[in-house]
Amino acid sequence: MRTSQKVYKLCQVRDLMRDCFSEVLTLDDLSLEADLSPWHFLRSFRDVFGETPHDFLTRIRLERAKDLLTVTSRPVTEICFDVGFTSLGSFVTVFRRHVGLPPGRFRRLVRSWQFAEEKRKIEEKVNEECNRAAMRAAGFAL
Repeated sequence: MRTSQKVYKLCQVRDLMRDCFSEVLTLDDLSLEADLSPWHFLRSFRDVFGETPHDFLTRIRLERAKDLLTVTSRPVTEICFDVGFTSLGSFVTVFRRHVGLPPGRFRRLVRSWQFAEEKRKIEEKVNEECNRAAMRAAGFAL
């Protein structure tokens, strides 16, 4: 297989992994899709993309989990299974290793940041309105 053809196939498999990250994806299935042996697929994927297929899939799953933890109130267990992990324990361990916090604590921390940012914006707007009112009261044209 020519190099350009191999890279094209690897890109297709990477796109498949991105689209189907919540499914069970085995090295054998992915290598078959790329028309390469499992060993050659693993080595080629890492050479082209700078990470193994497992690392890529884990990163995609964790990015999605962080999104869901940030914008939904769904239970951590539900999010774990929705993003393709098969065990809550392994999800929490991998999440903590990559993010630095367990999922529940990550959610609380992100929400407190969002609240603080929202509060800061409201305070800025109130201060701005007060300043305008004071300027008008002092006779300045705005």
